[in-house]
Amino acid sequence: MARNTKGPTVYDRVTADLPINAVVAPVLVDDPLEAGAKLRVARSLRDDVLGHLHARKEIDDAQLEAGRRYEKFAEQASIGNVKAMDPTKEAVDGGYIPEPITDRQIAAVRHLSEAGRVLGRRNEMLVRQILIDKLRFKEIARSPAELDVRHARRTFIDSMEELAVLWNLAGRK
Repeated sequence: MARNTKGPTVYDRVTADLPINAVVAPVLVDDPLEAGAKLRVARSLRDDVLGHLHARKEIDDAQLEAGRRYEKFAEQASIGNVKAMDPTKEAVDGGYIPEPITDRQIAAVRHLSEAGRVLGRRNEMLVRQILIDKLRFKEIARSPAELDVRHARRTFIDSMEELAVLWNLAGRK
């Protein structure tokens, strides 16, 4: 069903058949079948702290994009293509030796290093625990007290703002 908006045509594809305990938010994505059209779809937020904060309007678009960039750089900076070993196959010497470190990995490490300098050691560790290790705020807080959980959440949100400013996604608030 198309909605008439000032911008592109928007088709609503959010299902009503979700489990009761599903944590989702509606988002707009480009329609791959119609240039310029958008699809409104349900996006799972179960293990997505950034998406959850954005859906609740606790972070803005620039902070969301900064967090996504941090995740992307951390993924790019990881070294090695780990593949499962098949013990049933005979071992073979030689073969292709991949480049140890790519230019993309080097650039990603530089971006993460720059982010670490801006955030400081504690805040960088908090951002890594949330975005890379996928820990929850209550797992990171020094104590289970609500004040500590809120402090961890606020510090994380402030860190996303610092990254948004660093990567020219937003001006200083």
